[in-house]
Amino acid sequence: RVEALPALATHLPEAERYAVLREALDAARGTAPESESARTLAMLAPVLPEALLPEALEAASAIPDSGERAVALTALAPWIPAEERDAVLDQALSAALAIEWEYQKTETLTALAPLLPVKCLQQALEVARGIEAPACRSEALTGLARHVTPERRDAILAEARAAARDVEANGARAGALAALAPLVGIAERTPVLQEILDLAPRIRRRSLIKLLTRMLTDDRLGFDDGARVAFAEDLAEVSRWWP
Repeated sequence: RVEALPALATHLPEAERYAVLREALDAARGTAPESESARTLAMLAPVLPEALLPEALEAASAIPDSGERAVALTALAPWIPAEERDAVLDQALSAALAIEWEYQKTETLTALAPLLPVKCLQQALEVARGIEAPACRSEALTGLARHVTPERRDAILAEARAAARDVEANGARAGALAALAPLVGIAERTPVLQEILDLAPRIRRRSLIKLLTRMLTDDRLGFDDGARVAFAEDLAEVSRWWP
């Protein structure tokens, strides 16, 4: 019922909308588990009137779990008045840095990256470099590299590529390389794509097809329609003997 309220509110007259959103916000405060409370606040963020945003922030800040607190604060930050937003982002970043599970920390840093001011991006980069799991470290660095200045991007992507090479699972290594491939310069892109192709024989068929399909449909990689058609034809042929 709580999840339905934000969607319902957008279709109500303004006089009734406030009361419905007020009810949804009150319900979010008492929602358990914490992940549900964070998700409800994230759903409410785009539709809350400015008068209710301080209460939503208070509710988000009170979530004990650092990961869920970061999720809620990250969702609310774009809707906060500009003069107050940096303080909310500082709070969200602090919560993200306190996350112990590296996969969750990576996902949270990546979600925060587009919103962070320069000083916070630098802090996030330092944390990303300290992530032990190579796959997570590569993903975090790649996600942050998208939002730094072009002058700094190549060096960060080189770090992400080095981390990707340390990933033991072939499919995960190829996935990490594929994530950064659209961001590197043309000169570096061909070697990255070649690394992915070299891994292809050691990747499960379903994972490989999913990966190659994602790459071929990514306009940033510059594949033309001829390459896409050829891939589809080759895939149909291979499917006859490689189920």
